[in-house]
Amino acid sequence: MRTPPINNRGLKEVAQRVYVRTREKRDNEGCLDIPAVSFDELKLPFQHPLIMDLRDLGILALSSTKDGKCGVVLREPYASLTRVEFNDFLKKLC
Repeated sequence: MRTPPINNRGLKEVAQRVYVRTREKRDNEGCLDIPAVSFDELKLPFQHPLIMDLRDLGILALSSTKDGKCGVVLREPYASLTRVEFNDFLKKLC
């Protein structure tokens, strides 16, 4: 795991957006699998630098959605955290 980049605020915001969309999709679909979130849903271009930084930190991985769009998936340890736990993790990280 490498050190966080200088743009910590943007990194936290993107991480929170991925977390929230993942939780929403998981609740709506009622599944235990971790759903992928597309770049379109995040309103970010493909392989946005902040997404790549989060990938390098091991928080998420590049993936594709069920309909074949490029996206990301939150890694298991982070997808299982509550919102408070995830925010605490981000505070320690950045």
